[in-house]
Amino acid sequence: MLGLAACAPAVVPAPSVQPATDESTPAWFDAVRVETDLKTTAKERFGDGYYATAITSPTYLFAKHYVGLPPPPIVQPDGSYKYPPPPMAMLIRDASGWQVATATGYRQARPDKAAAIDAILGDKAFWAEPAWSQPGCTDAGGSLLMLKVPQRARIVRQGACGATQRTERLVFLALEA
Repeated sequence: MLGLAACAPAVVPAPSVQPATDESTPAWFDAVRVETDLKTTAKERFGDGYYATAITSPTYLFAKHYVGLPPPPIVQPDGSYKYPPPPMAMLIRDASGWQVATATGYRQARPDKAAAIDAILGDKAFWAEPAWSQPGCTDAGGSLLMLKVPQRARIVRQGACGATQRTERLVFLALEA
């Protein structure tokens, strides 16, 4: 459903005193801000209990995408307009595979999406992508990712169209799982 492979505008954080995560990442990139956004949204959408299950799991993936050209706003009962919230996914991996959080619990991820997620995580090029890159298109969306897997350092990234292909793809796969 969310074939969001095209580009949309980046969510560029305000300058911060946070240090860069590596020499290719600008000093103003704020990984704490990205992490806070993901954690706050996960608690709001899935509840504290399912969030706690995820954050204490050995393997988790949080993904959110801010589109550049948002869909039309939704008319509220009072006649005002409100844009739909950005899509968000929270996944854990257990003995039975990838599980996707819903408002009422976890469900098995779609097999094709789970296999594609595993393929990206097995790709050395994914692990080499920076925490932030200059968008590669004029309508670059902001894809937020927080990932923890065993035997790897936890990562927090803000993907951008045309710049972080594997990070962007992983976010979209999680949203479609």
